[in-house]
Amino acid sequence: MDRQLFTLIRNYIDAVAHATALLEASGISLPTSNDDWAATPIGPRGELGGGVRYQKHGYGCDVQGSDRSVDFDFGENGQIDAFDEWRLRIFLTENPRSIGFMTVEHLGNSFRAAVAAGEVVYSSHHLYYLKRAPISISS
Repeated sequence: MDRQLFTLIRNYIDAVAHATALLEASGISLPTSNDDWAATPIGPRGELGGGVRYQKHGYGCDVQGSDRSVDFDFGENGQIDAFDEWRLRIFLTENPRSIGFMTVEHLGNSFRAAVAAGEVVYSSHHLYYLKRAPISISS
């Protein structure tokens, strides 16, 4: 897998983990499924600790902080390590310091190559996951 893509995915997953920890710390329970999240009775917008804002949508949430922003969907079983090319692109453009120089075109080409190589695996509801077996990282 392309090293920059791998780094971007890891940074994205770390940002989602941070965002979900903020949700929990603010009293918002994490779901056991994406349907559970869609039915969670919280306001569509709100503020978490430290002035971080959230906007709930469908199966996910957009969390906007001063140091980083991330939009994500929960996986079918409530997983927080899912991603798709569109959300990675948003993360890259909203958090340019999340990775060294990487263009949106490079991201798209690398993402499609990783899918074709089986390094990124499609699950459901447009979401992908890193393959669980060791991945060979290229420069």
